[in-house]
Amino acid sequence: MFFHFIGRGVPDNSCVDDWVSASGGWDWDRLRHVVPVNVLQHIAACPAPNSLSGDDVPCWRWTAKRAFTTKSAYVALGDSSNPNSSVWRVLWKVSVPQRVRTFLWLAVHGKLLTNQERVRRSLTTVDACFLCNNGSKDVLHVLRDCIRARTVWRQVIQESKWEEFMSLNSYDWFVRNLSQPQYFIFSGGDLIAQFAIICWILWIRRNKCLFDRDHIERLSVLAECQSMLEAMHFQQEVVQPPPYSPSIWHSPHSGWVKANVDGAVIPVDLTAACGGVLRDDSGQWLLGFSRSLGCCSVLFAELWGVHDVLKHAWSMGCRKVIIETDSADVADLFSSRQEDLRGYIIASTVRQMLNLDWEVTVCKISRVCNRVADALAKASRGLPVGEIIYHAAPHFVHDLLREGF
Repeated sequence: MFFHFIGRGVPDNSCVDDWVSASGGWDWDRLRHVVPVNVLQHIAACPAPNSLSGDDVPCWRWTAKRAFTTKSAYVALGDSSNPNSSVWRVLWKVSVPQRVRTFLWLAVHGKLLTNQERVRRSLTTVDACFLCNNGSKDVLHVLRDCIRARTVWRQVIQESKWEEFMSLNSYDWFVRNLSQPQYFIFSGGDLIAQFAIICWILWIRRNKCLFDRDHIERLSVLAECQSMLEAMHFQQEVVQPPPYSPSIWHSPHSGWVKANVDGAVIPVDLTAACGGVLRDDSGQWLLGFSRSLGCCSVLFAELWGVHDVLKHAWSMGCRKVIIETDSADVADLFSSRQEDLRGYIIASTVRQMLNLDWEVTVCKISRVCNRVADALAKASRGLPVGEIIYHAAPHFVHDLLREGF
């Protein structure tokens, strides 16, 4: 592993191992002379490399988990220069099935296979609308201006706003109706979802009329839209868990130890810390800790918390441990998606600890239930880098413990 430190007196192509002390940590005496203080804060949050950390792997620098996503690629490319960037941000928030959301993305970017587009690709020689024989069949014509589409919109758009609704250019028409719809006659329900689904149904029916001569329309567009909305609502009721209500801390089964961990970061300067507590099956405080990390992301801080609680649990002889965290990404460490965090040395160290001869399980909990660990983490933010051990509960968590957290 090689990198360059920015500073005077640093040899070219210095190996990272050259800056590790004999005890296995960073050699701060050497680093302080050649590395700026703000850079030292970021180095402090990264464990010193060792032979057990595994091979270097390529990672995607623009996401917290170092895994590629399409969204992060757009951000990295600077989507602010893209005239469609604002609609990009609202598109994926629309509460509709994924197939409708994908359709919207294609429609906004003019990528639907309309007659106009089919002419451009030499798939046909006529670009006029086959339903009304009027005008070039572009996206806006199919979804709004065609007589068939106009008939549908007439039933739901306010008369006083009809002219404005019909005169907007394609970009503004989508952005306004997918962000703050204000043209509908009615105000109840999810107007954004209704707009999106009506557009999708108009498009699907146009294709069926064009390519499926045996197609018979049994419902009106609005009736089909309402049917889809009701199906969506029913599905959400089935798959959504019941609303969360704050719960107190629960003791683990006999012989088990429960550990709560959390990370905390100040957004302005990324000053980070982590904290955690171990309690036995009767709820007795075994050990708590806070660690000031320097500067890093929330995810990195959360991983440090898991690392430290595992370290303390193992050294105390605990061999059955339940870890509770309010971070979904940390919970993923214990699932089949562990490779998502392959770019973190601290994650590699955690995996090595999990492979020891013991039982460790993890539970994703609400932030409300993780308030003791949260308080411990925040207690060390801004302090010098290092760990504080609490063999007894510190005064600032006494109230939380009395409340049952």
